[in-house]
Amino acid sequence: MKKSTLEAYAEVDSILNLMNKEYVQAIPIKIRELFKKYKDKKYAKIITTNKPLTEQKLSYETLTILAVLNYNYWCKDENRKKELLRMYSLNEFNHQEDLKKIYNANDIFKNEKEKAIISSLQSNNGTMIESKKERWYKKIFNQILVFFRIK
Repeated sequence: MKKSTLEAYAEVDSILNLMNKEYVQAIPIKIRELFKKYKDKKYAKIITTNKPLTEQKLSYETLTILAVLNYNYWCKDENRKKELLRMYSLNEFNHQEDLKKIYNANDIFKNEKEKAIISSLQSNNGTMIESKKERWYKKIFNQILVFFRIK
């Protein structure tokens, strides 16, 4: 497992230890044991009860796990579940869109192309050099001429 997942398990386990028993007991024992067994024992995130979780700089994975626990075990109202599912879907969509903007290969190469054009223009003092690609048959003909030292 990734280190970030093990740390997220440690954060979730710390949060569960601070919660009321009714919420903790709503989660199946196997899942609680999974958090305890696989959490990073060396990682200690200090969770304070006088601050909301959103202000405690928890990892994205921790927040995701808590969202799943909330949806599956703590939320009892069906209308609230539908609203949560809509909010979670929207958040995930926005997160994926942000990742696309950051890691879009076309934009990365586009920026590199623009930089190359600007630097070539600056090195040529703003003059454009037209390059013509030689046709394949012309290349062969020129090679024959060079071979016979005609050219």
